[in-house]
Amino acid sequence: MILYLLFLSYVLQFLVAEVFFVSFILSCYILYDQIILKKDDLFIIFLVLLPELVVVDINGLSYRSSIRFLINIDLMFVASIFSLCRNYLEKNVKLSNLIFFLYTVILIYSFVNLIILYLAGATHNQGLSYAFKAVLYISPLFMIYNNDWINFKNQVLRIIIASIFLIYIREILFFNGMYVRGHLIFMAVAFIPFVIFYKFKISNLLLYLPSLFFITQQNITVITIFLLSHLLFFFRKLSIFFNKISLIFLINFHVIVLIIMGIVSYFIKNFFPESLIYSKFILDRMPLYIASLEKLDFLSFELSPLVITGESIFISATTGKEIYWSSGSHNYFLTMSLKLGLIPYLVLLFILNLFLIKIYNRNKHDLNSSKNFNNLLFISLLSSFAVISSTGNGYAENIGYLFFLLLGCINSVISSNKKII
Repeated sequence: MILYLLFLSYVLQFLVAEVFFVSFILSCYILYDQIILKKDDLFIIFLVLLPELVVVDINGLSYRSSIRFLINIDLMFVASIFSLCRNYLEKNVKLSNLIFFLYTVILIYSFVNLIILYLAGATHNQGLSYAFKAVLYISPLFMIYNNDWINFKNQVLRIIIASIFLIYIREILFFNGMYVRGHLIFMAVAFIPFVIFYKFKISNLLLYLPSLFFITQQNITVITIFLLSHLLFFFRKLSIFFNKISLIFLINFHVIVLIIMGIVSYFIKNFFPESLIYSKFILDRMPLYIASLEKLDFLSFELSPLVITGESIFISATTGKEIYWSSGSHNYFLTMSLKLGLIPYLVLLFILNLFLIKIYNRNKHDLNSSKNFNNLLFISLLSSFAVISSTGNGYAENIGYLFFLLLGCINSVISSNKKII
């Protein structure tokens, strides 16, 4: 009943803007009920967070799902705070645990820097709380799921089906003049092959087939996630293809890609200057990456905008060849390293590697089962992260919470003793 009232309040916002207070309060209540009180219905959490993941814009009008109190407090922030509180209240989470201890240190570090920057009167286009929130979104990774595997499977299946329907509806609305934005598409597109490889039946086939048309309308990033997820699903049974080495490669691809692009860009620039790859990567991403690398520091937060020089697709009528960019580096490693400092991010990357490798090790005995739900979900999340962390800021922003929530629940349900790693 409360969920119906919540979505009704979002509709009413288009008529009375002040109703957003009702939307926010109802959302916080449901999140408290699900996370702090451990009801753990992942689908309900997903529905409450959906307005953050998919934002509908009708003739320039949209709805609000956040309030402003010193910093912008949105639903992802609230859910992350609840997850963090639950972690510290949970008896099975111990500060002596190395992974959780390191995470706590980085979280405190980012919070202290936030306070220092706020008191100093600093400003930034993405907000002073960007780094703190990005670290906070990782908190559900340590949550212990409070339901059994059957509930987990059913809830995740509903999330997957809803996500796929939403990205199809997104295209229909676009053709009718309504703009739908948000990062959910980068995760949902990796779910599309899941429905076929998990269980081949008519209903799943009907859900899958529209993707063959849908994908032709998308950008390179979405297409790459789509293809990579299919590739990983198809070859998942071959240990020579999907193993611990390939896993580590995919986890860290957002770092490796910087080296690869540096080498490849030389050849593309000299031999294929008219290609789409040249305009997309050499004139688009590479200027951002180079400008970001020039500003990296071991510990300090970088607030000044990136200075992009030389040939690029960015156009500025006032600054000539120098363009000032303050909307992220479009690479998870660079964005997080600039916001936190290189060393703190490398610690977070170590945590992510260790965590995902342990999930892989716990699940590897079931790799030859075509119906292994946990493994298929793990591959979907991995393929999405490998691509979008290399070309975008999505996992440092709101989609990051959902990603780490699902990973944390996978870890929990495959742990026979229900304890954290």
